[in-house]
Parts: sequence; structure tokens; C-alpha cells
Amino acid sequence: MVGRPSCDLIFAGLPEWPRPGNETYSSVLTLSAGGCFNLAASASRLGLRVGFVGLMGADLWGDVIRAEVEREGVGTELLRTAEAPLPAVSIALSADGDRGFVTHEPDVPVADRELSVHAERVFARVRAGHTHMDLRSNVLTLAPMARRYGMTISADTGGWESWLRSREVWDLLPLIDLLFTNESEAEHMTGLRDMREAAARLSGSCETVVIKRGPRGALCLTGGELIEVATRPIDPVIDATGAGDCFNAGFLYGRLRDLSPERCLRLGNLCGGLAVQAVGGHQGAPTEARLLELMRDAGLLEETM
Repeated sequence: MVGRPSCDLIFAGLPEWPRPGNETYSSVLTLSAGGCFNLAASASRLGLRVGFVGLMGADLWGDVIRAEVEREGVGTELLRTAEAPLPAVSIALSADGDRGFVTHEPDVPVADRELSVHAERVFARVRAGHTHMDLRSNVLTLAPMARRYGMTISADTGGWESWLRSREVWDLLPLIDLLFTNESEAEHMTGLRDMREAAARLSGSCETVVIKRGPRGALCLTGGELIEVATRPIDPVIDATGAGDCFNAGFLYGRLRDLSPERCLRLGNLCGGLAVQAVGGHQGAPTEARLLELMRDAGLLEETM
């Protein structure tokens, strides 16, 4: 996993969305490492051997992130602390089964360049079979590097709306093997509201496209084949923060074991569904033992693991 983690300050249990000029009280407040770390933590819980190539700032937010990485047992040996503060912070508000964010990021181009330099050094000395990153401009340098060292590559669109509407983002898709996105992001990129059509448009540039549809499950288009898998209803939805990252971890868990795209979608749905039942971006992510139990109950252990 390559990326710049953030700190998530999450207000959950809101009775309604805040309105201008009014005060709304939350029943739950948490602070944890989030952003790209959600996938790293979720994948590690599933038993995948995860190297987290992260860049943090020399500030209290970096201290929070490092402590959380250590608690999750991911390993801090591939983390780099910049010489200056890099306060990447998201305030997440969770209400009505959904979430909204207010996010602050430091100077993105400078931080991305420093991350790319750090990642190149790591790729040269650490062997890995797969790497995951956010679909942002530094994919132009990171993806070819990863490819040179024999890795397959996945990326998540990450929700930057103005960036997803740009022409530049399409230049990145041929560099990756697997694209994760959600309905809103896919619509921003393609201008299409029909997700089957959006997947077809995206798959013209990327081998495999996965579109996460929340309570409607997910779909995957790969090798010209469209697979759609529904998900079971979740009630109550406590906090949707990080659910997409946990879905990605479940899907990659199956893909790295050569399971069928349908099985991978079902694993993603299972992990994403568990994520929304706890407050925090990865706190609800299952362990491998729990996932295997759920897979057995759902009849998903027919293929060789």
C-alpha cells in the first residue's frame, strides 16, 4: 500500500445533518489513522502480508498515525516522516446511514513528489506481488516503477471530484490493472449515470473495473464479462467511513488467491458490510478467521483458497 495517510476525526450518532447557524450534538467521537491506511489495516487483519509505504508529517497528526499503525500490527519500517508538518486531517460526519467529510491536505504536489521518491527506494529493496495506491497524479511515476519490479497494480479513485472530471485522470488508467471506484466517482469520470455503461467506458482503458454501489452491492467488468453481486441489508448502519476501503481489502484478498470475480465481489461486500457496523474507517474490518466463518456460512469456500 502506497499513500499519504490522514487522521480521521469522526463524529457519529448525529440525529441530523448540521444546519447553518445551528449546533448538532454527536453521541460518538473517535480519532484514528485513516485515508489509505484503512485498506492497509483491513488487509492486514485478513492475513495478507502488508507493507505500508506511507509519508507522514513531523507533527501530532503523524504521531497519531504511527501509533495506530503499530496497534494494528502493520509494521512501521516502511513509513517515512517528512522534515516538516504535513497535517492531512478529515472530519467525518456520520448521519442517516451516510457520511460527509471536511478535509485539509498539505501541499499535494510537493508531498506526492516526496512520497514517490520514498516509494522508489522501497520498491528497489522490498519484494512484493501487488501494490495499491490512490488514483492521483503520482501514479504516472509510481505505477511504472511497480511494474518494473514485477507487481500487479490496483488503484482507487478516492473521491476528488474536480480531479476525476479532468482529462489527465484518463492517462493513468492504462497504467493499472484494477480500478476501484464508486457510483458517484464513476459518474464524475464518465458523465454516465448507468453504471453498466460507465464500467464499459472505463474498461476501455483499464483491464478490470470494480464499481462499489453501497447497499446495492457491487459490479465488476473484466475480460468483457460483467458480474453483478447484491449485498445483504445492513441495519443499523452506524458509520460508513472507510467501508469502501474495507471492500477493497476483501476483494483483493480473493483476487490474490485467484478466486473468481464473483467470489471477490462477495468477499468485498462482506467486508464492507461489517465496516459500517462500527465507528471508524477500519475498526469494523474482520479478521481472516471471521471472514472465513462468514464465507463458510455463505457457501463461498467451494473454490480452493
